[in-house]
Amino acid sequence: MAQDDIQGQVVDGSGNPVSGAIVELTKSYQSNPTSRERVFRTTTDSNGNYIFTGHPDGDGTTQEWHVSAYSHDGTAYVNSFNNPGVTADLPSNAIPDSVIDNFEDYPDGPYDENGETLSDFYGGDLASFDRQTGTVFEGTHALEQDGDVRIASLAGEGLPRYPQEGDEFSIRVKMGSTFTRIGFGVQSRNPWRDNAYVVNSDFRSGQPSLKIRGNENGNSLFAIDGTDTTNPTNEWCRIKVNWSSGFTAELFDSSGNSIDSVSTSDTTYLSGGIGFGATTSGTRYYDAYQIV
Repeated sequence: MAQDDIQGQVVDGSGNPVSGAIVELTKSYQSNPTSRERVFRTTTDSNGNYIFTGHPDGDGTTQEWHVSAYSHDGTAYVNSFNNPGVTADLPSNAIPDSVIDNFEDYPDGPYDENGETLSDFYGGDLASFDRQTGTVFEGTHALEQDGDVRIASLAGEGLPRYPQEGDEFSIRVKMGSTFTRIGFGVQSRNPWRDNAYVVNSDFRSGQPSLKIRGNENGNSLFAIDGTDTTNPTNEWCRIKVNWSSGFTAELFDSSGNSIDSVSTSDTTYLSGGIGFGATTSGTRYYDAYQIV
């Protein structure tokens, strides 16, 4: 069975492209058409387009790929596609939410519905990352990172949602006197920061607590540092990003007080995956990565 891309465009009832619609790719077995396994989920870009790469065509006898498109309030949309063996499936309800990754078990998060682990959604130095239960901001799980390591989930690799231009999103971070990189608009791996937007939280003594970076093919698009050196170590801080006509990143302490804010007008990336990483030792925790 040939590998192919499943792609199309989501439109509303008037035929207008829909940006930010949830698109799910599921596999249905004709012997039992009501039994379906959710395989991947992504969101449409600013022109309503989506793509799932490297999936075999349905063979017309035992299995078919189904594409479902929803708005974030549960409205079903029409979608077009380019693959034989792919059919439109538009149920009247959905389970969309704001979660990018909260590291929780299903149905609260994307893990362990069918045995899913970090390796089902991310690639990279997975041995040094752990979806653990000892230190969390909310719920029962959070992501732990130890050392000079990095992972990324590219758009279409199965997380509930990936941020894109027009979104406002946030993540909780807890660490000691070290720093971390949080990536969005990630275009590739190895290393993901070479083609991505990056928010650096730097809690080392004397360092600006908030820095933003943009890179394309390993070359710097911009590098902007904040001015505050509060360095709020060992508490659940919040990083919020408003991705609109460039982006603004803002850092808050655990009490909700704004520490610093940094902006760029760069618009190289409008969508992409997410990443976590660093180039120093130390332990970091991440939780509640979501649209706000």
